[in-house]
Amino acid sequence: MLIRQLEYLVALSRERHFARAAAACSVTQPALSAGIRKLEDELRVPIVRRGNRFQGFTPEGERVLRWAHRAVAACDALMSDARSAREGLTGMLRVGMVPTAVDPVGYLCAQMQRHHPRVRLRVRECAPAEVQRGLAGGEFDVGVTYLDTTRSPHEGRVCPLYHERYVVLAQADGCFAGRLHVDWEELDQVPLCVPAHPAPERGVLEETARGVGARLDVRAEVGSVPGMLAYLRHAPGAAIVAASWLEVLSLPDDVVPVPLREPDTVSHVGVVAAPRGPVPDVAEEFLTCARRMTAGAAVPAPRPGTEPGGPVGDPAPGTGVWPPRQGWTAGNP
Repeated sequence: MLIRQLEYLVALSRERHFARAAAACSVTQPALSAGIRKLEDELRVPIVRRGNRFQGFTPEGERVLRWAHRAVAACDALMSDARSAREGLTGMLRVGMVPTAVDPVGYLCAQMQRHHPRVRLRVRECAPAEVQRGLAGGEFDVGVTYLDTTRSPHEGRVCPLYHERYVVLAQADGCFAGRLHVDWEELDQVPLCVPAHPAPERGVLEETARGVGARLDVRAEVGSVPGMLAYLRHAPGAAIVAASWLEVLSLPDDVVPVPLREPDTVSHVGVVAAPRGPVPDVAEEFLTCARRMTAGAAVPAPRPGTEPGGPVGDPAPGTGVWPPRQGWTAGNP
């Protein structure tokens, strides 16, 4: 068995197409197919369901694929560690993140490449369960996800970043015009647009509403925040989104954010390293960048509309909620 055969398998699981997987591995399609067949012969199990096109993996193949992810990740970490000793930190960092963490992840990635320009990044948005599976299976080196649903058995492999909160997006001349905040109990009087399942924040919204005895009058479920904004511009009511989206969205002039007064239950978001094996140097450095960020070592410039006392003013990551009172920019850690 060769590590190259396992790399073929990992590429096929990512691309879901033989020709694209072969191109990603810089080999011909017959060479990739032959390598996988040889692996099947050596292990004496069928791995790939074959037809006119790729049809997925057999149950045995899924088990082999989990080991392949781990083996390829371990080999990459070994090569990266050896190069780092000679050339400084280098290699590929694979990050799985929940979509609402896009802004803090962007900040952390910028810090990584600012200090380690030879490090390459591969970032993928996915649901919390996918982040957990990717970490366990070796597909991700680190995950940025909800810590409430994530467990890491090793101390030092988790760095809390911030407490997620939620805001109401309302029409500027609508039912919440001029309000400084909205209570959860008030939402049962308003037609709502909310994230569609399986968006991770949807479950948090429903659980929080139940906890305070509020009933959400959901009239629309939309799969993206830009889609929710488009709906809100033409329909009465309000939308509920994670406040972290405000850092990356440009709101229309006729839509305003109003803080939703939080109960005690909040969503904790943080960085989690893979639960097994040695932590790659690039992953350890990402955790270090996260710890610097939560310590407030960077001194960023204020962002319009988020000055202290503004509509979304709150403590910085690690000490409160996201977005911070001041927007993050790439500063000296």
